[in-house]
Amino acid sequence: MSTETSAKTMTETAFRPGLSGLAAGFAFLVLAVGALWLFFSTHPRPISTLRVAAPDQERIFSTISPYGPGLERELMEEFCRRYGYDLEWVRTDTLEQGWQLLAQGKVHAFISTGYTPETMPSSLRITTGPAYETHNPVLLSSSRRPSRRALDDICDRSVLSQDIPSLTRELYRTAVLDDCTPKPTKREGADIDATLQRVAADGGYSLALVENGSFLPWRPFHHRVRPALTLEHPVEYRWFWRSDIPKLEERFSNFFQEIQSSGHLADLQERYFGFFPQEGAYGQLWMLRDAIRSKLPLYRRAILDAARRYDLDPLLIVAVIFQESAFNPNAVSYTGVKGLMQLTQQTASALGATDRTDPGQSIYFGAKYLRLLWDELEHLELSTWDRWAFALAGYNQGIGHVFDAMFLAKRLGKDPRSWREVKQVLPLLAEEQWHSRTIFGYTRGWEGVEYVDRIRFYYYVLKGLSFLPGLELQQLAPLVPDLDSIGIPPLWSGVRLPGVTG
Repeated sequence: MSTETSAKTMTETAFRPGLSGLAAGFAFLVLAVGALWLFFSTHPRPISTLRVAAPDQERIFSTISPYGPGLERELMEEFCRRYGYDLEWVRTDTLEQGWQLLAQGKVHAFISTGYTPETMPSSLRITTGPAYETHNPVLLSSSRRPSRRALDDICDRSVLSQDIPSLTRELYRTAVLDDCTPKPTKREGADIDATLQRVAADGGYSLALVENGSFLPWRPFHHRVRPALTLEHPVEYRWFWRSDIPKLEERFSNFFQEIQSSGHLADLQERYFGFFPQEGAYGQLWMLRDAIRSKLPLYRRAILDAARRYDLDPLLIVAVIFQESAFNPNAVSYTGVKGLMQLTQQTASALGATDRTDPGQSIYFGAKYLRLLWDELEHLELSTWDRWAFALAGYNQGIGHVFDAMFLAKRLGKDPRSWREVKQVLPLLAEEQWHSRTIFGYTRGWEGVEYVDRIRFYYYVLKGLSFLPGLELQQLAPLVPDLDSIGIPPLWSGVRLPGVTG
């Protein structure tokens, strides 16, 4: 063999792996794949789209409220904007479905309006968020039924119930204490509106068990359903989220800590629910419905003309008229204000009105005054609904007293640009120790707070009645502005508008 051939053979032999080398390489490949699988199974990759399960409820996905898209929805959208997530909603028919999707890892977060699983295995990588609201269970009954004790009805009738286990347990506990053995409850889905309609019809189910937070948005529109019994132990509103998603745990925790400590969560709760009357206001609602059917048609054209002239929502003007005079053009208050929109002589003269009791003038110049108050607050850069609350308070109390209250709120360490905080201060202007420190002095500030809250409530009800089936729909539908045709985006788009929109 030549020297050249021998060297070539040795080189080829040196690089030819044997069976043991192949086995070692294969074993290394298996170990590497296994390590990668173990790493990614225990260290999930970051996500760009946040999938959130939530019950299909009015308070979350609002169709009625003029004040925004829903409290929880608004918060979740804000969270995703802050941290750069795309948001994908998964609406569920029941709360139980939302929890199961989270437990199975099919969604990353679950908005629970009162639902808490009866057991939570320690193996589940799920974090329980802080409780941000509590609501008592309420037993509802049809107002058509004869007046009887609610617990007597439990004993001989089946009950519709939300799919929240703690509600049923609390109902049974209450009934047993009263020596009653209740019949089984029938679990309903997230659509409380359908449940309330069934109770109102009294077709076999005359009782419903719900938590008050989900009932509240629908209460003004179901006058045939009334609370019969409030149970003792409340349910908690909270969010649940996966703790095995990188950074999600830290971000949700920081988000809740920030919105609670800054007062942002409390401001949203005030905007969405702070105006609801404690007792339901069934008498006022009956009067409002009657006024819509019998009196509103007389003034609808004047309301529409004034709304267009001053870029206002016609339904807001309706709410102010009902609060001021209940559509009585000859109304006169003990302070001397007159007409449908209760203008003072001084204000009417300054605006150019010659007859406060003339319905057309009262509506036109009342709308003009509202607009002037709105414009006067522009320099403060308030959020849309805080600004309207201050404008309405100014309509009732005088804008000078509103500025006094804002100034006093700042001195007391409160946020003068938040209606939630200023409404706590405005009543103090009736006390000498406080109004003596202001420019405009004494005023019945508590009346201003009640005034604003009533108008906000009536405006909410009018918005709902303007598209929900009912006798009022025909009268109110023509007053709903076509926002697309006039180029005004929805209120909750984040754009500050010159006037009220829905």
